[in-house]
Amino acid sequence: MQLKGINDGILVKFHSKDWESQCIELIRSIESREEFFQGAKITLDLGSLQIRSAELGKLRDELSNSGLSLCSIISNSQVSRESAMLLGIDQASNLSSLKSFDLRSKHTPPGEPSICVERDILRGEIIESGQHIIVFGDVQVGAEIISAGNVITWGKILGAVHAGSKGDESAFICALHLAPTFIQIAHVFSTPTRRNAIHKPEMSFIQNGKIINLDWKRARMSDIHHDN
Repeated sequence: MQLKGINDGILVKFHSKDWESQCIELIRSIESREEFFQGAKITLDLGSLQIRSAELGKLRDELSNSGLSLCSIISNSQVSRESAMLLGIDQASNLSSLKSFDLRSKHTPPGEPSICVERDILRGEIIESGQHIIVFGDVQVGAEIISAGNVITWGKILGAVHAGSKGDESAFICALHLAPTFIQIAHVFSTPTRRNAIHKPEMSFIQNGKIINLDWKRARMSDIHHDN
């Protein structure tokens, strides 16, 4: 199962033919990250899976009980498409009709490869890239950024953020107001207490095996690499 942010919610792609186990995996993922998923619109990419209306309806009801809505499906199967039609679930024609937020295909400026997002990242969206991510906007509660490199936000980080997702312990996170619900750099993670009173630019990085925060002006590259 794969999750990806799209233009109107979250795309869930089922890989194997084991429908039941993937449904269980999806519900467990939602339960473990309830705040992130809350209120999201779900599109299911079923591939060639043949899903009956009773099975699809059961998943729709479970998603509804978790505060999510099953809005549409993508399917190569006539059986699955007819099931969706019976349940009043829309059908997206194909993946190309959905704007993905993986973003790795966008133009990158000179210098180190990076992705620039010029807007707020909304609840239910996932921005993921193998490059640095620069955001001109806020990362709202319930949104998530995952970068193999650094995350630099000219705004607030109130949602979840993961830098160095492929194990880079030298990665760092910057924001004008850094108050995430969940933060991770490489393998080190934390669920910090929200610090509403602190409204100043800060940088987070790994030092002595822990994630620490420093005033953005005081943070230097020597600090980031010190004692990692």
